[in-house]
Amino acid sequence: MSEHALLSPSSMHRWSRCLGSLAATQGMDGGSSRFAREGTAAHTLGERALQYASGNPVRKAEFWIGETITVEGEDFVVDQEMADFVQVYVDQVMREPGELIIEEKLSLDDVYGVENQFGTGDAVVLDHENNRLYVGDLKYGRGVQVYAKDNEQLYSYGAAALRQFDFVGDWQTITVAIHQPRLHHYDEHTLTRDELEEFITKAAERAQKAVSLIGTDAAAIEEAKTAGEKQCQWCPLKGNCATLAAWTHNQVFEDFTTLSADCEQPREAAGLTDELIGKLLARADIIESTVKEWRAETLRRVEADIHVPGWKLVQGRAGARRWTDEDEVEAVYKRARIKQADKYAPPKLKTPTQAEKAFKKAKPKIWNELQLLVEQPEGKPSLAPESDKRPALVVAETENFEDVSGIDDLL
Repeated sequence: MSEHALLSPSSMHRWSRCLGSLAATQGMDGGSSRFAREGTAAHTLGERALQYASGNPVRKAEFWIGETITVEGEDFVVDQEMADFVQVYVDQVMREPGELIIEEKLSLDDVYGVENQFGTGDAVVLDHENNRLYVGDLKYGRGVQVYAKDNEQLYSYGAAALRQFDFVGDWQTITVAIHQPRLHHYDEHTLTRDELEEFITKAAERAQKAVSLIGTDAAAIEEAKTAGEKQCQWCPLKGNCATLAAWTHNQVFEDFTTLSADCEQPREAAGLTDELIGKLLARADIIESTVKEWRAETLRRVEADIHVPGWKLVQGRAGARRWTDEDEVEAVYKRARIKQADKYAPPKLKTPTQAEKAFKKAKPKIWNELQLLVEQPEGKPSLAPESDKRPALVVAETENFEDVSGIDDLL
């Protein structure tokens, strides 16, 4: 599906907590990643397999092994791994009693109170016998394991299904479920109708406030921002947000008065209390990830020839040495009658570093031949303090670099 809803259910955890983030991120759609496109291919396979799961003929996901599924111009060939994992999802869905509806476009207009909003119910089951709706969501990636309870995205799909199919049943409970077969994870949570109605009321209030900020002045948007671990984790503004920077500062220094008091104790008793170290460590993930985004943003600016006081662009560390032609390396070994055990670090050839250690002193002539078959990639541009002894790179020399991997030198 090429169209996108303004209020994406998958980012509700962000815009419902940080009302200013929706307006602040307008126009920042960076396009889908390869992982997202692979997930779409898996959804396509799941849709096919579910359509045939109880039909005639019955076909499992492995029926399509070898076929190509094209997503946004990229081809994905169905292999055994994809078929096996998608089948786990299909089997779980098929165990749900009731009428199955696959890949249903769900209107969210009556959930968020904003027109032209929608999401997709991967598997919606109408269980008339138990007055129960089931909404399953397939996540094919190997990323973070997530749960159904308090999951705004799943609740949004459940609420949309309730509104969309309310006229065909007396739904008293709604089960929302997350399928993550590649993580061997399945989780579900059942809400009463009243609980989901309460969610709808709160969601509509937050959604309408977030939308109302679009097009307002920057000061109003900034004032509406609220930083926090959940909403900031995947925010595209993470590396360039003053609200998050202030929140991170407070998280770091909030307990430093207590920390100072601890350190004033006699030396043998000095240290972090169990309570304090627990508090500090609980903030580590969001602080570390935010600092990484600051580094990426600083590198982006320096590469764009923007002066950031205290920082410069330098040549990064050179890459690992590697063979230019392993067949030629084998030929050198063959001419020198080198034993198998001396040229392999099973199952591969020894690396140049390993070969140097083995032959430089013991068989210098062989090493001299091997050196001619070694290359070492140049390091990528890297961010460094101005005090670093390495000379600053001229931006024009690095204008063709688009990634920010050089920041790893500082992590």
